[in-house]
Amino acid sequence: MQNRAIAKAQGEIIVFIDDDLVSAPTYLAAVERFFLEHPEFAAMKGKVLPAQDPLKVAGENWAYMDLPIVDHGEEVCEVRGVLGANMAFRAPVFSRLGRFDERLGPGACGHEEDTEMSLRIRAAGMRIGFCPGALVYHNVDPARADRARFIRIARERGRCQMIHGHHSRTEVLAAVAYSVVRLGIARALRASSERLAREDRRFATALGMLDGLRIRRAGGLASSS
Repeated sequence: MQNRAIAKAQGEIIVFIDDDLVSAPTYLAAVERFFLEHPEFAAMKGKVLPAQDPLKVAGENWAYMDLPIVDHGEEVCEVRGVLGANMAFRAPVFSRLGRFDERLGPGACGHEEDTEMSLRIRAAGMRIGFCPGALVYHNVDPARADRARFIRIARERGRCQMIHGHHSRTEVLAAVAYSVVRLGIARALRASSERLAREDRRFATALGMLDGLRIRRAGGLASSS
């Protein structure tokens, strides 16, 4: 879907936002100003805030909503990557580096197309900036406060990381062991729901990487070269 949009786009700047977000009235003006005033950046990561208070909407399980919240402050700054929920690129980025990896993202393995593109951008010596004025609000749906769904998505992300990343068997097994220890400590200490959610994500992502390693060893998962 994203690559189809890129193929049809005719402007100098290509913007992507998720369909469950609402943009601030000045969003497009902020994006245009960002690229005009900051020629050093090839791509933009925008600000994403919740439209409602997640704790009030979903209670203690709000941390399992997996909301893509992004807030690096009120000043433009350099960041390591874009986020698919709210991102923009100079059109020449795609003519130079190619489009999104179609093994990743919605309709394929589900995730990580933005991460993989960010890695390509930085590897090519280009920079990514955060634009605080490019503000969108994410709807807070209490139905998303589901631990099983949260863990499933994290595990999917782990498998996606094995498609576009270069992770050895040793690295994957170490990640699993490390995450087991951290999750065990968090549970033993009766940590907050936020901490438990972070450790659940870490463990599930590591298990997803292990899934990907097994699939790769069976010849069914090709990593990027």
